[in-house]
Amino acid sequence: MLRQVNGRLEHVARLNPGECFGEIALLCDIPRTATIKCLTPVDVVVLPRDQFVTLAEGYRDLGKALKARMAERLSVTV
Repeated sequence: MLRQVNGRLEHVARLNPGECFGEIALLCDIPRTATIKCLTPVDVVVLPRDQFVTLAEGYRDLGKALKARMAERLSVTV
């Protein structure tokens, strides 16, 4: 996971298998805060915002986990 700082890409985090990204932009309806660069081949599931929000709201534990992860990432990247 990379973010742009003073015109340079800076390493923010490394994701492990099974982890997700993009929840901040989808849950807060804001532009993305980081860029993902894959070091190995990956399978990615892409969900439109409305479907993502339906899942997050429909499954309480999933919604809580996504919001907690978002808060954690925002505290590190801000």
